[in-house]
Amino acid sequence: MRWTINGKISYILRKSFTFKFQSKIFPMSDKYKQVLTVLQSAKAEINAILTDPDDELHRIRLTNNLQKDHDNLALLTKSGDLVGEPVQGLKPAKKIGGKLIGMHKKAKVDLKPSEEKVNVLKAKVETAFEAFPNTPAKEILKTYDDLVIRGVAKKVQMKVTADDPAKITIPFINDIKKEIKVFTEKQTAAAKGKAEAEQGKTKQADGSASGTDAEKVANNAGTDSAADASDKKSDANDLL
Repeated sequence: MRWTINGKISYILRKSFTFKFQSKIFPMSDKYKQVLTVLQSAKAEINAILTDPDDELHRIRLTNNLQKDHDNLALLTKSGDLVGEPVQGLKPAKKIGGKLIGMHKKAKVDLKPSEEKVNVLKAKVETAFEAFPNTPAKEILKTYDDLVIRGVAKKVQMKVTADDPAKITIPFINDIKKEIKVFTEKQTAAAKGKAEAEQGKTKQADGSASGTDAEKVANNAGTDSAADASDKKSDANDLL
């Protein structure tokens, strides 16, 4: 901050008046006066030394801290000027160690798991699904991680999400085992029904084929009889 000569004189006069006024109200100890003077002198020396633009951040921090210490001491001991100079505001740092600070770009986070991870999880769920019925609940809790257990519950169409239930418990695992039994029975019944339906279609197709063969035999027999009759008639004509 650049000051004019008149501005400097006006500032010194104001400081002098404030100092004399406060000295009358708050008697000042010489040792605290000396400390306050040292703090102000240190601040001035720091401002004189750190003049390079790259030093601005360090200069502001150091002088601000000194000013705060000055004001706190003056307030607590009622010594000297209780109203210090305004603390300088920190400006956004553009350089550190002489190097420009670039704006940080937000990294794009892909929340969708890779196909490989999905396939690995599916394989683990299938393995756990097969093992659940014959494995004690406590052992399941120790062996399989949270996500795999939830995956098995999802497979048997239980209402489950990544955070519901909040914690995997023994009763929850026992519920999964019961649902696996129901799910397996339904799958078995469905497979049996499908097999029976396929078998029925096969029998129907075989019956249709047998009827067609019988018709062919009957047609062939009729044709043969007609041919024999024609041959006999021809022989009779030859004899006559």
